Amino acid sequence: MPIKDVLLPLVGEPDDRAIAAIEKCVAVAGDLAARIDAVAVQEDVSVRPALLASDDAVGRETVRGTTDARGLLRAFDDAATRFGVRHVQDLRRLPGDEIAPALAWQARLRD
Repeated sequence: MPIKDVLLPLVGEPDDRAIAAIEKCVAVAGDLAARIDAVAVQEDVSVRPALLASDDAVGRETVRGTTDARGLLRAFDDAATRFGVRHVQDLRRLPGDEIAPALAWQARLRD
């Protein structure tokens, strides 16, 4: 049975290693003539309200969040467009304890 639908879970930051891994996965999907579905997960973190001074770097980091899922999706979209691979992308905000089960469920639906 040929592989026609590939899942690419994206969690974390769009650093050089993550971008290289995205490009390799897209290239393999292109070689297989498969569609690639990227699911970027942003961990939903509860942040308690607080008044922050504009120079409070620690507070800004807490409010900013833990991952750059949109940056990962931009890198994925750029690679898929460059390689000419059919692709779909999805962004999900999930609590930390639901990330692995959600990705496992998505993987069950792919080749």
